[in-house]
Amino acid sequence: AATEHVNYYLADGAVTVLAPVDASATALTIPDSIEGCPVTTIAPWAFYACDRLANVYYTGSTDDWNAIAVGEGNDPLLAAHLTTDYGAYILGDVDGNGKVNNRDLGFLQLRLNEGDLTGKPFNETAADMDGNGKLNNRDLGLLQRLLNQ
Repeated sequence: AATEHVNYYLADGAVTVLAPVDASATALTIPDSIEGCPVTTIAPWAFYACDRLANVYYTGSTDDWNAIAVGEGNDPLLAAHLTTDYGAYILGDVDGNGKVNNRDLGFLQLRLNEGDLTGKPFNETAADMDGNGKLNNRDLGLLQRLLNQ
């Protein structure tokens, strides 16, 4: 079966993501559940051919993402920029842990300086403090001001 972005297998109340619908996609959304069942596994080599994959949007929490068993050979998936809680977020909660704190500020600063966020959750929508669709130093300043309150 397939969603808009991923092919999957449903068995025993759990979902295994088998592959993206389009291996040339630069971005895709992985739902936290399909047909009422949690996504628990990414099959081995499911994303091996996804050399262009840059952004992964996951609808569940960071903890839910970390609980998914990711099979070997999925380096493009793991190297892509991950946004958790896609569709639900707290403004300023860049890492998706439910709290706005200095870690969020550090992640945003690292992103703006083009630092390595590989394997770290980063919600661009939550980081876009002024809501203009772009991440910049204004967002960093607004997040700092929020933390100083």
